Amino acid sequence: MTSHHSPSIKFEQLRNQAEALIQKRPETAPSSSLNILELIHELKIYQAELEIQNEELKRAQGEIFELHQEYEDLYEFAPCGYITMNNQGIIQRINLTGADLIGKGRQILPHSCFSQFIASSWQNLYRAALQKAGETGNKQSVELVLNREKNQPAWVRLDIQADRDKTGTVIQWRMVMVDVALKKEAEIALQDSERRYRQLFNDMISGATVLEISERDHSGRIVDARFLDVNASFARLTGIPTHRAVGKSIRQIWPQTEAFWFENLDQALVAEQPITVAGLHQEMGKHFQMSAFRLDDQRLATTFIDISDQKKIEQTLEAARHKLEAQVSAQTADLRKVNERLRKEVEARKQVQIELVHKAEELKERSDGLESANAALKVLLKEVKNERRRLEEKVVCNLNDLIRPHLATIASGELTLRQRLLLDTVQRGIDDIASPLSRRFIIDGRHLTPLETQVASLIRQGRTTKEIAAQMGVSKSTIDFHRLNIRRRLNLTHKKTNLQSYLRSLS
Repeated sequence: MTSHHSPSIKFEQLRNQAEALIQKRPETAPSSSLNILELIHELKIYQAELEIQNEELKRAQGEIFELHQEYEDLYEFAPCGYITMNNQGIIQRINLTGADLIGKGRQILPHSCFSQFIASSWQNLYRAALQKAGETGNKQSVELVLNREKNQPAWVRLDIQADRDKTGTVIQWRMVMVDVALKKEAEIALQDSERRYRQLFNDMISGATVLEISERDHSGRIVDARFLDVNASFARLTGIPTHRAVGKSIRQIWPQTEAFWFENLDQALVAEQPITVAGLHQEMGKHFQMSAFRLDDQRLATTFIDISDQKKIEQTLEAARHKLEAQVSAQTADLRKVNERLRKEVEARKQVQIELVHKAEELKERSDGLESANAALKVLLKEVKNERRRLEEKVVCNLNDLIRPHLATIASGELTLRQRLLLDTVQRGIDDIASPLSRRFIIDGRHLTPLETQVASLIRQGRTTKEIAAQMGVSKSTIDFHRLNIRRRLNLTHKKTNLQSYLRSLS
């Protein structure tokens, strides 16, 4: 890094270094004049100073270049979009992430108004945030939707910062654009979940309540609880309207409620696990089955159903059970005869089962044979796949090495318009054939990214860094970065191997 000393100290250091270098050099001037010698001495010192300054400048220039490369990489490949606009809102510069979020090629974005990519219903919100950032000088954040031609609209968050001069006039705008689609999806899912929970809560057939402990006895046991929320079935099962129950305690509505119910609430709160009980509520004259769930230290949720009809059915069933027992005793003798007949049938079925076991063994032997055949087919399919891939690689190499050079020679000659059109059609056809095969060959075989594959394909065709950068609409430094990554992935780092020659040798 460059020195942080003051200019006078730096000059003195350079002068001392220059005098030291002069003293080491032999005197060559034979002049006897003192003034000339002093002048020559000063000139030599000045020359040495310039040489040292030149070395310092070269070193500083190298550091600045490295810092510029590092900044360029950080800017281009940042996880968020960076956009610089003039005071009219026209895009002056944008990184790759920003262009991807907008869904446009970066080469057409500069000199475009950023507001044209915002959905119409969000334009006013964007302009208001832009105006406030310009007036206050403070960063403004806003979430809105971008319109993209081929893709779905994208949710983004814009952090807007205005650069102003001394008079407060906006010089330019700087924005950071972050993809918040996942966050919005989570918010929508949460809202949908809450809506469905509320609908489920209200539409439950069983009564449901949310209770808060409102009173305990001297030993800390629950003796009363207040209703925080109840569903529609609560009113149907208890006869108490919802608006009269919420905010009231159980004993305010039913003062004679049995301690049994509160004991089970206390047990659910202490045990931290659901408790299900059934009992008679004397004041309402109904049997209920209640399930209690702990929410936190002071709140519980309960569900309950009216089982009064079930209790009546149980009594009826008990009387029917005694009647059935008498009938069962009478029919036992008949069942013994039936059992004897069934025993004989079981013996016959056992014989059939033995035969089925033999059949199963035969089927297992056939299954083993099929598995062996299946394994052989898998090996054969793998060989066919490998052979197909080798043929594809050979086709790509032959097209690039045997046909493209001849087409280029023909294109360089004098051709009629019809011949030129036919030649272009042939070249596009060859590109359509070779491009997917070449891309799959490079990606599958060498684990390159799609962008690196595109750069590698152009290098293999003999394109220069400048030509590739112009074609892809990026800077030369970006292409140099991809070239380094390609060499690293192909294990060519620190090797004196030409990348183009190596790529052409892949056949």
